[in-house]
Amino acid sequence: MKKILSWSLGLVLSASVMMSNMVVNDQSIRVEAAYEGLAKFEELKIDDNKSWVTLNSYIGGIGTYKSLNGKGTYRLFTDVSGYTYNAGDYISIKYDGIDLADEEFMFSGDNGNIYLEKTVSYHEGYITMELPDDANRVFKSVNPKLFRIRGTCRDIKVGDEFTIGGIEIHKAGTLPSWDNGLIKEYDPYVKPRGISVTYYDDIYSRGFTWSTNDKIKSSELLLVELPKGKNEDDINWDIVKGINASVTSRTDVNGNKWNIFKAHVSNLKPGATYLYMVVNEDGSYSETGTLVIEKEKNDVDGLTFLHLTDSQESAKVSYEVWSDVLREGKRKYPEASFVAFSGDFTNFSYDNVNMDEWIWGLDTASNTLMNMPIAPSSGNHDAYDYAFADRFDINWADYVKDSDADILSGGNYFYTYGNDVLFINLNTNINVYYPESEKQLDWLRGILEQYKDYKWKIVQIHKGLMSTGEHSNNYDVKYYRDNLCPIFAKYNVDLVLQGHDHVYTRSASYPFFDGDESKYDYKAFSDAGDLSESFSYDGENRFMNFEPVGTHYVTINYCANKAYDTIDASERDERIHLGINPIKGNGCDSQPRLPMYGVVRIKDGILCYDAYTYDRDINESKLYDTFAVDKRDGKGTSKQNLANGNKVSGTKKNNSETIANSTLKKNQIIKDKKTNGFYKITKLVKKNGKITGGNVTYLKPVNRRCKKITIRAKVKLKGVSFKVTAIGKKAFYGCKKLKLIKIKSTTIKSIGKRAFAKINKKAKFILPKKGRVRLKRLIKIRK
Repeated sequence: MKKILSWSLGLVLSASVMMSNMVVNDQSIRVEAAYEGLAKFEELKIDDNKSWVTLNSYIGGIGTYKSLNGKGTYRLFTDVSGYTYNAGDYISIKYDGIDLADEEFMFSGDNGNIYLEKTVSYHEGYITMELPDDANRVFKSVNPKLFRIRGTCRDIKVGDEFTIGGIEIHKAGTLPSWDNGLIKEYDPYVKPRGISVTYYDDIYSRGFTWSTNDKIKSSELLLVELPKGKNEDDINWDIVKGINASVTSRTDVNGNKWNIFKAHVSNLKPGATYLYMVVNEDGSYSETGTLVIEKEKNDVDGLTFLHLTDSQESAKVSYEVWSDVLREGKRKYPEASFVAFSGDFTNFSYDNVNMDEWIWGLDTASNTLMNMPIAPSSGNHDAYDYAFADRFDINWADYVKDSDADILSGGNYFYTYGNDVLFINLNTNINVYYPESEKQLDWLRGILEQYKDYKWKIVQIHKGLMSTGEHSNNYDVKYYRDNLCPIFAKYNVDLVLQGHDHVYTRSASYPFFDGDESKYDYKAFSDAGDLSESFSYDGENRFMNFEPVGTHYVTINYCANKAYDTIDASERDERIHLGINPIKGNGCDSQPRLPMYGVVRIKDGILCYDAYTYDRDINESKLYDTFAVDKRDGKGTSKQNLANGNKVSGTKKNNSETIANSTLKKNQIIKDKKTNGFYKITKLVKKNGKITGGNVTYLKPVNRRCKKITIRAKVKLKGVSFKVTAIGKKAFYGCKKLKLIKIKSTTIKSIGKRAFAKINKKAKFILPKKGRVRLKRLIKIRK
């Protein structure tokens, strides 16, 4: 081991376990069969013979298992007899070559399962849990029949082994029979957990984040350049100068206290290889990671990266799926520089800090993630206060001065790759009714304007603008579709990476639009791409599907276990135009029922996106869809493709007012500066196919610093008169300068919760005579 890292957990080093009552190799600890305790455990079996082979298995919950394919997931079970369930008893499990700190344990009977969640202690080589109350009376008449362990081996390789050396139930306050009181306890959560590596502010920098429990107060990053021709064993870590990490303290949803450490480095040597590790003040340390730094900017000759989304799970073992998908993508494309992750890394970090899920996801995939950066977006399931920004050390964009609103639920950032590629990450968790959403749009415009001459522009978001899942009709998604798509078209964004819907969607190509954002028409090319059966690209002759230049939107399904269905075409926003999948039997609006990953390659003036399904059972990647965009020598511009006869979806109109009228839709949000309001269309009235009126809800003022506001009876939006029939939730929340509210509408039927909360304390209301009593009551209960 490394000289500086003399401390270790001291796990039992036995390579094999003999029959019960025999001595473990090189140890004086006896492995006792569980019938010496309160119950009898039979042979320990593994229920997945595709991934593991049983080397031996004995009475007492004893067994040794060998990996066949390098997959880390395992499920063990053993029969139990002779035990009357008693809450408060202890169960101890002896192990070697595996970490049981976060595994899932349960007893099963005829009436259900009881999960063990309270750990009494961690000793060197065994874990002790407390049996919980049987609140649902699972074992009222039938005592436990099975004991199960479900978990994941980290960094497992083909041929690796692990052993369970015995399972024993004993009374509270006692030790298992194999412990004579001399085996030391340890704390697995002082070791660095959940390590992430990101680009900090450019591709020649890296940001590092890791966690421990609150017992560790300080931690360091060790980073060293690996000399050519040398390997890790040649590094003397004793002389490597540490980089002190900043620390933030958090308490998670379970009441556990954590310290989150961050350190970043800049100006790394182009083309160099670095090794790194994390060392805590107590000497505990992480595995070693490897960083391969990109070439000099002018020497960058292309880019390959992976695209995944939605690993969200609530059990450690379930994160093994995303880990396998990521590992497969990196195996198939080892030149991939980073993974773009489009959000929902966790499942339950939306209303509290769920450190378990963050750590499980990062630790399970650590064999890949410690050796390549992740470029993440915040999903709605990751959006609790600072939960996302805590996990990744990135130089977040500061576009809301004197406030943390810009990183509270996620964060924005960008970087360039070589001289041709701009990558922008946006946070779609920002409340669209708050000023921060407008400031985010302004920040985006500023970055795109600054780098408008870059050939390729890629944006990553979580909530899919052009997607076919059920979320695509949500009000916030519609807001972003209304506001982001025109910006992407105006500034020639080529590719938008999406998540959220747990479906596979690829849009048609939306031509770039050189005009006023408010007049963007959402038209798209409708023809299939030009197919080339054998095209030389990136060192191989392959099938290519060349689409017209424009903005392409891709939702890459999911990379874990949660599959959703696409919505019917009749429910889909008319502005969403789908591509045509060149692979027979596959769609661009589909649910393949398998986890997926995307591969983006930009080489020699061509961008290619390949979408793969991954079948874990047979360990096979299969190309599901592909498209490419050709920008060689100015070839393939949208105008040229239009001239060549490619049709464009959408009705062509000469009268601008008619076009505006035809785009009005139910639930659409419209900004009207004349009446200082955002309005949501709740009802449309048509006559002879033309929209003649309807109802709207007043959502919020355009200028939230206004001193007075008038809510009219009717407003004219895009040439159509609408009745104002409601005031939205938190419409004027926090408008502290607002002193006068004049309501002219007599048709308001509802006022949203806290619509007038935290406005100026001296604010006055002027109400119409008709319906005044009802309005007073609604305003009172909504303040």
